[in-house]
Amino acid sequence: MIEVLSATPSASQTSPGISEENGALDLAESCDMDTRVKSVINIMRRGLPDDLSIRILSKAVNLSSARLRQLFKKDAGRSPMQYLRDLRMQTACELLRSTFLSIKEITARSGIGDTSHFGHDFKKRYGVTPSEFRADSETTIERTTNAPRDS
Repeated sequence: MIEVLSATPSASQTSPGISEENGALDLAESCDMDTRVKSVINIMRRGLPDDLSIRILSKAVNLSSARLRQLFKKDAGRSPMQYLRDLRMQTACELLRSTFLSIKEITARSGIGDTSHFGHDFKKRYGVTPSEFRADSETTIERTTNAPRDS
């Protein structure tokens, strides 16, 4: 089975508020996180397929782009745009695992842009193509559902 979380920080690299169980992207629940950073994370989650830029995100919370980057890096351990890329990849993995949507449709729903860049970035991050990832996920699900149960 392919470990999706391999691209996320290990326990020793984890920043405050990052949940290891949920792929390191459940930051919005952190109590000590700046409310503006939480707001930006929520905007990212709601507007995933939209064309979000640092300028748009910083305007939404009434900060300069530089100040948003600084706060975000402090609270999330990465830049806002890196967080957005990670969130989009995580969403793509979930869609690959749980739907029969085409790679093109998954790319669009994840807000990634173009399919060829998605395939290249996915393979670079996870070591397999999106199609191989989906096939491995299906095999894993089959093994789990067909496994003998102790009664």
